[in-house]
Amino acid sequence: MKPADFLKTTKTRIVLRSLCKFIDFVVKDPEFFEWFNDRGFVLNPKLRSGSDIRKMLLNFVYTKVVQVHEDITKAVQDKKRELEWDKYYWIGVQIRTGKMVGDEGRNVFMFKDDLKMFTMHALNQTEKAKLAQEKPVKWLVTTDSEDVRKLIQHEYPQYYVNTNCLLAHSFRDVQRQERTDGMMCSLLENYLLSEVSEAVVTAQSTYGLLAAYRNLYIKKIMVYRGDWKKYQKK
Repeated sequence: MKPADFLKTTKTRIVLRSLCKFIDFVVKDPEFFEWFNDRGFVLNPKLRSGSDIRKMLLNFVYTKVVQVHEDITKAVQDKKRELEWDKYYWIGVQIRTGKMVGDEGRNVFMFKDDLKMFTMHALNQTEKAKLAQEKPVKWLVTTDSEDVRKLIQHEYPQYYVNTNCLLAHSFRDVQRQERTDGMMCSLLENYLLSEVSEAVVTAQSTYGLLAAYRNLYIKKIMVYRGDWKKYQKK
């Protein structure tokens, strides 16, 4: 079935295995612009921006369609109290190295030296935040690598904060009926990421984008694979 057929079906409920390609199709196709505009997904009708429609549509899916269990919400609030969240200005740093079990094959996320882009952006935004407001700045670092955790903690101890959650690939647990420590940690960190003021995220990681799109007010910087080499050539 073609993506266009979904919006013309007479069925009242449709189950999609994945939203990514479907959303990319409909937000760029002019045929569906008025449909989105009539339903409040267009921020500026004059711009006709597919990226803006995509942002609003994903925010709707992640906040209105996806329902959060109360114990997950409570865990997030408990962690925020533990971290004294309101005392600080938070910058999220989400680094997906693609080196976990389950990531076998071509790594599309980042090269090793791209890590420098994350810390460079985080440092730049930290200095801007210090000038713009009075709270101390902290980085909420979420990553799939214990080595990255240790490196950032060692180099930037004044900013580094981590939940110390179990590192686990959510794909390994998603099919299980019972709750696992790995899945609970993934949910906790992701919803915490949605609470930051700005975030530096891995561009090819749906995990970071999920957190960022859940909050329309997060300032988002995306790091693509090979960005550090491109930056060095400038």
